[in-house]
Amino acid sequence: MERPTPISHFIPVLLACGLLLVLSGCGKSVEPAREEILAAFPEAPDSSGLTRELANAFAGAYKQIETGENPVAGLARLTRIYQANGYLNDAIKGEDLLLRLDPENPLWPHLLAFNLAGYGQLEPAIELWEKVMELAPDYLPAHLRRAEALLKLNRLDDARDAYLVVLIKDPDNAHANHGLARIEIDHGDYESALPYLQKSMATSKGTIGIQLMVTVLDRIGQSEKADSIRAMARTLEGHTDIIDPWFDSLIDYCYDPYQLVTAAGTKVFAGDVEGGIAIMNRALSYDPDYASAYHQLGIIYRDAGRPQEALPNFARAAELNPKLPDAWLFQALIYLDRGMTEEGEKLLTLGLAHNPASPSLHRVWGEQLMKKGRIDDAEKEFKRSIELRPQEPEPYLALARIYMDQDKLEEAREKVLESLNAEAGNPMGLTMMVVLNINLGDEEKALEWLRRVDLQPRITDDVRGQLVGFFERAFGHKPPRNP
Repeated sequence: MERPTPISHFIPVLLACGLLLVLSGCGKSVEPAREEILAAFPEAPDSSGLTRELANAFAGAYKQIETGENPVAGLARLTRIYQANGYLNDAIKGEDLLLRLDPENPLWPHLLAFNLAGYGQLEPAIELWEKVMELAPDYLPAHLRRAEALLKLNRLDDARDAYLVVLIKDPDNAHANHGLARIEIDHGDYESALPYLQKSMATSKGTIGIQLMVTVLDRIGQSEKADSIRAMARTLEGHTDIIDPWFDSLIDYCYDPYQLVTAAGTKVFAGDVEGGIAIMNRALSYDPDYASAYHQLGIIYRDAGRPQEALPNFARAAELNPKLPDAWLFQALIYLDRGMTEEGEKLLTLGLAHNPASPSLHRVWGEQLMKKGRIDDAEKEFKRSIELRPQEPEPYLALARIYMDQDKLEEAREKVLESLNAEAGNPMGLTMMVVLNINLGDEEKALEWLRRVDLQPRITDDVRGQLVGFFERAFGHKPPRNP
């Protein structure tokens, strides 16, 4: 009996047949797709106005569309490049075409919805995000962006349901809690908004919801507590966008230095310092003379506790654009922190020569003059800083220190009050008000400012304890505990 032929002998034949089937299929589907894509995008953008890197990226994508085995993949690449570099109308056209040519990929309706929502076309964007949710039901950024669009359309009940779905999947989601707080505020129910905001702030390190928290506290009669976080709200509220990995991955297709600098900052704020540094270095590789990029890279290194790496970047920024006052200031502060006074002061004077209207440079130079005992000159510098930027508390407080040293306590108290008008919850200002009122023998005012100190989360328990001890020694009894 003849033995059966082993299956392995048929593999080359099967592969050949399969290849023929694939090629046959390509003949029926790939070429019409290629023709449709080239009809929509007949040629690459004119390279004369583009950086070399962006022109090469466009050329590579077009070559893949025109001659590659998978023109749809070429279109996907081209569309990402358009999206990542700000060519939104072309990106929308590509995403719309990919909805038909790559219908099972949830990225395309997601990106298209994002763009349409940006142009105010919220209803079609919502439909597209619902398509994303069908294809990728666990991708929460799509749920959140749809909920945001519903909220903007004032479809409050639908938006509430959408946010609650997110909380079922992620109970600590700061954006969903923030959205629910906004809905309560739209209903005029500030008390109900409060716990949602507390949750959103707790799970986002205070960044998501702090501005609304100020509003809510004001509306429910807790204005002093609102004042204690008002300045923090101005600083933090700009960093609240939804973390969206699909959208963020577009950075790999970006060749625009300005957008890369922005993306690097976002990356660092999200906690990925090395990722931010890598993106910033990409921006500089595309534009080696981009002064602001060097400056921002210096800030990243400085904030990461790496001043030695920050210094050359600040220096390069100042060299390329001497009109960047902080590039001079931050170099100077690093040297001053190291005790290298001569180098630091030289940079301050150079910075002021190029930027005579910089309030920060005047303030820090004033502080150096104080250390040298040149009090009258220091006072002039602080007053000039206030003249240039009256909304900053620090120069008022510096003047108050001068007046305290001169035993001009009433004048000092006046300056501290001005600092608190600039920033109501400034910790140093609140602390100084307690000390000044104790020294002036004003027990009632001292108690009032101690209460405000208790409401300020940026003042440590150790400082509070010292103030209470100072009060007790001055007035012979402990201050009553705040309710």
